[in-house]
Order: sequence, then structure tokens, then C-alpha cells
Amino acid sequence: MSLKDQLQADLKTAMFSKDERRKNVIRLTLAELKNVELVKRQKLLKERSHLWAKPGEVDADGNPAIDEAKRDKELAEIDKLTPLTDAEMQAVLFTEVKRRRDTIAELETATRPDLLEEAKAQLELAVRYLPAQMSREEVVAAAQKVIAEVGASGPQATGEVMKRLMPGLKGKVDGKLINEVVRDLLK
Repeated sequence: MSLKDQLQADLKTAMFSKDERRKNVIRLTLAELKNVELVKRQKLLKERSHLWAKPGEVDADGNPAIDEAKRDKELAEIDKLTPLTDAEMQAVLFTEVKRRRDTIAELETATRPDLLEEAKAQLELAVRYLPAQMSREEVVAAAQKVIAEVGASGPQATGEVMKRLMPGLKGKVDGKLINEVVRDLLK
């Protein structure tokens, strides 16, 4: 079951159980997934729209003439490419979780306990949909392996280590934790 299907099933459950907080978190997440999907579609349309225009030909209004068959073929291909992959959906979800964590940090400094409690509850619900996160020990082990491969010995090699480490850990752990571990290891 894809992440989107899981969210939609959980939305139905939340609606039947009248769990407003959970329903709102899931709806916001589904809306953000839809927004990212629309942006992806617009990007694909922009990249390919020149392909179905007939070179040098214009219609009665002066607009480029369109090859209908070519356009329909390209639109069908765009429709196949538009849905988000699981990795893209997880990236969106990770961004949503990060946004909620930032909100919590701001609310703690603003001393708003009423909003803080709600934000923490929303974060707890959103985190459930993320893949299992790596522990600090696992991040340390992965970082030590990359440091050995690179032959890094000081803080000046942080960028190189991060560049090699991040792609393998993306979505599995927060970037701040990775950065913190690498800096600690390279001191």
C-alpha cells in the first residue's frame, strides 16, 4: 500500500471516529502532496509544450499551430509521470515534519503553551507516516565508514563527508543530526 493510500484510509478512519486533530493533519498532508504533484505536472508541461507546436506555423490568432496527435501523446506521457513516487512522498512528509518541529521551537520561545501542545500532537501524528528513523549510533557508524573512505582527518573535510553521506541517509534521519555527528567525529 502506498503512502497516499495509507493516508486516505487513515483519513476515513479519523472521520468515522471523529478524531478532528488526526483528520486535520492527514488532510494538510494530502493537500501538500497534491500541491507538489501539481507543481511537478506544471514543470513537465513547461518542459514539453514546445514539442507539439508545429515549427513556423501559426493559427488565425497568431499563436503557434499545434499538432494534436503529438500533443495528446505527450499529455498521456505527462499523466504517467505526474504521480509522486514513494520517495517523493516521503520527502514531502519529511518536510512537513520538519516544518512542525520548527513551529514547536518557535512556540517554545514565544511561550504559547496552548498552541505548543497542539503542535506537538500534530507532530506526533505526522511522524507515524515517516519510515523508521535511524538511531544516532547507526548514523555514527555510517559517518565513520565514510570518513574512513574519504580519509578525512579534520573539520575542513566536513563538506566532503556530508556530500557523500547525505544521499544514503536522506529521509532516514534529520540532516541536523547527521551534521552534528560528522562535526563531533571530525573534531
